[in-house]
Amino acid sequence: MRNVSLQTWFGHNAEKIIKNKGMTKRAVSEKCGIPYSTLNSMLKGYRAVTLDTVIALSEATGEAPSTFLPPQFKEQNQALADA
Repeated sequence: MRNVSLQTWFGHNAEKIIKNKGMTKRAVSEKCGIPYSTLNSMLKGYRAVTLDTVIALSEATGEAPSTFLPPQFKEQNQALADA
């Protein structure tokens, strides 16, 4: 994986999920209650992403919240679960 920031990774991943669901960023924005300009700034990596954002996007797209998390977060959680 390239050396990219978590915000950039999140944005690329979230846009891919939205596209694969056949949705637009505007539709997701309306469905999850995040203003379009705010959502777009998060997806472009200009604005920090919060857990509330991940949950809202999860509910709007029907994907599990973990789908929006980078692999290293999942690895850390698995290591904690195995301990």
